[in-house]
Amino acid sequence: MPDSEIALAPTTPWTLRLFAWAHVPPIWVGLGISAVWFAFYLLYTTVLVEGPDRYWLSELGWSLLIGMAPAVTAASLRGSARDLEDLAPALRASPAEIEALRREIATVPRSLLTAVGVGMAVLTATAVFHERTMDSGRVAALGDSAMVWYIGRNVVNFWLISRALTIELSLARAFSRLGARLPAVDVVDRTPLAPFGRRGLRSVLLWMLYLSLFSWQYALGAARPELGGVLLLVVSIAIAAFLLPVWGAHLRLREAKATELSRVRARIGELRKRALTAPPGIVVGGRLTDLISWEQRVASGGEWPFSGSTVLRFGLYTAIGLGSWLGAAFVERLLESALR
Repeated sequence: MPDSEIALAPTTPWTLRLFAWAHVPPIWVGLGISAVWFAFYLLYTTVLVEGPDRYWLSELGWSLLIGMAPAVTAASLRGSARDLEDLAPALRASPAEIEALRREIATVPRSLLTAVGVGMAVLTATAVFHERTMDSGRVAALGDSAMVWYIGRNVVNFWLISRALTIELSLARAFSRLGARLPAVDVVDRTPLAPFGRRGLRSVLLWMLYLSLFSWQYALGAARPELGGVLLLVVSIAIAAFLLPVWGAHLRLREAKATELSRVRARIGELRKRALTAPPGIVVGGRLTDLISWEQRVASGGEWPFSGSTVLRFGLYTAIGLGSWLGAAFVERLLESALR
C-alpha cells in the first residue's frame, strides 16, 4: 500500500497529513517533529528565558512525546488498512467495497476531534494556571517566559494525546462494527478472523511503547506527582485497546456458536428418539455418534477471534508499559539515595 494512502479520506486530521506526504515509516516523521519542537525549545529559552537551562533533558523527553503522538496514530492507521484488506475474504467484500470501508473506518468527525482537543487544552491550561508552579518548584508570574513555555508545552502535548486516543478509539469501534456484521463465521476455524486480534495487539503495543516515554520524566526526577495517576490508566487503556476491535467479532462468534449448538442438539434429539424406537436391523447409532462428536467440538471452540498465544503477547506488551514506569521509579529512588 502506498504511503500516501494514509490520507484515507478528506476528513483525515491535518496532524496526520504530514505522514501522507512523507514516504518514510511514521517513526521517522515523528522523530522529525520531535527534533523541530526541541529546536524551537532551545531557541525560545536562549532568546527569552534568563539563566542557564538545566532542564533540557526533561524537555527532550517531552519533545519525543509530542512527536510520537501523531506517529502512533499514523502507524495505527496504516496497520488498520492492511488488516482490513486481510479481512476481505471473511467480509466477502469486493475491492471497491474494501476501499469504501477503508474510508469509513478512518473517518472521525472533525467536530468530535475539535471538541476533545479544545476541551483537553482548556483543562490542561486551567490545571497549570491553578498550580502556577515551574518544574523547578519556583512560583512564577503568568507573564514569565518560562511559565509561558511550561503552559504551552503541556497544552500542545495533551492536546495531541487526546486527539490520538480519540482516533484510536474510533478505529477500534469501527473494527468492532465490522466484526458484528460479518456475513458468516466458522465456529471451528477462526483463522480468517485473525486480523481482528492483530489489530488489537498492534494498538496495545503502540500505546504501551508511547506511554513508556513518560517514564523518562521519572528517571530524571522531573515528573509532576500527578503524572503517577497516568500509571493507573495504563492497564485500562491496554485492555480497551485490545478488546474493542475484537468485540463485534466475539459477539458474532458467540451468536454463531449458539445457533450451531442449538441446531445440532435438536438433530441429536431427533436421532436419539429414532435410535430408541428403531426396529431391529436399522442402525442410526453411527450418525448419532458423529453428531455428538461435532457437538463437543463446537462447544469446546473459543468465542474470541484469537488464540492463547495472542493473550500471552497482550500480557507481554502490557508489561512493557508497566515495567518502564516501575523501572523509572526505581532509578529515581536509586538516584535520590545516591545523592543524599
